[in-house]
Amino acid sequence: MTIASLSLQGATVSSLALIAYHHVCYPLLLRKAAYKTTQMAPLAGMDVPTLTLVMPAYNEARHMARKLRNIAALDYPAHRLKILIMCDGCQDETAAVCRATLAERACQHLDAEIIENSDNQGKVAMLNAGVARARGEIVILSDVSALLPGHALRAAAAHFADPQLGAVGGTYRIQNNGSDGEAAYWRMQLMVKRGEAAFGAPLGLHGAFYAFRRSAYVVLGIDTINDDFILPMLIYGQGYRVAYDETITAVELERIGADAERRRRRRIAAGNAQQLWRLRGLLHPKHGGVAMCFASGKALRVVMPILIAIACAGSLALAAASPLYAALAGAETAAILLACVGLACGVRGPKILRVLGYIAGGHAMSLAGIGDFVRGRYRRGWQRAQGGGQGGASGAIHVPSSVMLAKRGMDIAIALVALALSAPLWPILAVAIKLTSPGPVIFRQSRIGHAGTQTVALFQMLKFRSMYQDAETRSGAVWAVRHDPRITPVGLFLRNTRLDEVPQLINVLRGDMSIVGPRPERPGFYRKLETAIPYFATRTEGLRPGITGLAQVRQGYDTSIDDVRRKVAFDHAYGMRLSGIWSWLRLDVSIMLRTFAVMATGRGQ
Repeated sequence: MTIASLSLQGATVSSLALIAYHHVCYPLLLRKAAYKTTQMAPLAGMDVPTLTLVMPAYNEARHMARKLRNIAALDYPAHRLKILIMCDGCQDETAAVCRATLAERACQHLDAEIIENSDNQGKVAMLNAGVARARGEIVILSDVSALLPGHALRAAAAHFADPQLGAVGGTYRIQNNGSDGEAAYWRMQLMVKRGEAAFGAPLGLHGAFYAFRRSAYVVLGIDTINDDFILPMLIYGQGYRVAYDETITAVELERIGADAERRRRRRIAAGNAQQLWRLRGLLHPKHGGVAMCFASGKALRVVMPILIAIACAGSLALAAASPLYAALAGAETAAILLACVGLACGVRGPKILRVLGYIAGGHAMSLAGIGDFVRGRYRRGWQRAQGGGQGGASGAIHVPSSVMLAKRGMDIAIALVALALSAPLWPILAVAIKLTSPGPVIFRQSRIGHAGTQTVALFQMLKFRSMYQDAETRSGAVWAVRHDPRITPVGLFLRNTRLDEVPQLINVLRGDMSIVGPRPERPGFYRKLETAIPYFATRTEGLRPGITGLAQVRQGYDTSIDDVRRKVAFDHAYGMRLSGIWSWLRLDVSIMLRTFAVMATGRGQ
């Protein structure tokens, strides 16, 4: 056995072990350690510490009245509670709603101050400014859109009777979960927090509600993404305890839609990468159980997409030499396909598929979030996405770099799997092609590839030969026709099943093509089509052409310029759907499933 083979086996086995540990063993370990956290009796009477509740707000007019009425109903003496509302360049009526609500009879006892900033500086900048203006020893942070139970402030204050306590957080519940996967995620988070607390400290606290000692506050960099993780862990790093109190449940009433959920997961993923780097000192063995939890949960979550890719690629590469690795490769392929089906089904599929799809989507979001962190996308804190469509008047398609990165990774993974699965067919098809017509087995043809704003790439597309040799020597490039006499009997079968396109998997690995994308056009037709069809050239700008695609599954081979005109519309529709990781993934999976149906039924042309 060679050193290279041993290294590949070592990398594959290690990756599989870490994947199993992160997804199965570590959660079981936390579940066994989890316990009901010690409940502190809420402080009674009027002799309680002074609290400052800091609430950064950006365009929160629709939530602010409800939040202030909720605070007014909390069981805490008004003279011991200071409220700072940090309006961060709001473009709506947030400040006006605050003033109107504070004037209501039920809220007039609140000691609230509204600080308005004309420019949007970011959430973390507002936290820094708010804590600097706070009075008293304890600072409370709470999201505007989350409501608190009546005893929340007294229960939190009771924990600080221990001088070694630096921060305490409550649990978090979304009243209207957007999906089964999201509901399962938050149930898991409750168990995870219990288990982490058992091992020394919860890793991070929920931003909906947590409290800390003002003297322990560390001024955060304005590019901090997950402040509710980094701040509590910085406080822990100073030698303080961090507690988790399940009796304090903040309820998020706003329903989180699919797009908002994807943005949230992506931002959290970017924050995971940032906090792994900034808090890498927590991995030191001196932190005991906290170090173990940080390595097992947060650190492995960041590298998990890479480990999955290594495990899949390694299993496929070793499958031919070992039945064990062949079985692993088959199981991995089945799991990926089921997760893809779950993503394509959305909320309509069986629960197990929806949960698998949620997990797979989470790893895709993790990969995109890491890319966002590397590019510094979140350096300005919490500015919301502005409007603006795709395409524009020029017809050019803009695809986010995060989508292109994830799409390329998926292309490589699928191409490797498909090549391994189709390998037994290659010699059979080669013999059939050679026996029925003279000429090469593999047909090469120039096609238009990836297009930039100034350049268009050419590449040699590979296919199993389906036509007689030199079929276009006299005619040149011509449209396909039904019952085309240029096609061999074996070629007709290859085209009907789309097996003629299997060698294009090599083009995918080379970077010439994608699994899903616009159809790669022939240079002989290009100038004529560019002149006759508006925005024909921009349909592949920024995209690699695909083995299959929206145009290919909706329509067969081109027989006229009208066919191409319809395909161009499909190509632009495809490109404009690639505005985010989730929309891209669902669309590509849907197209691939349709392609399999065409292959299985022999409806290709």
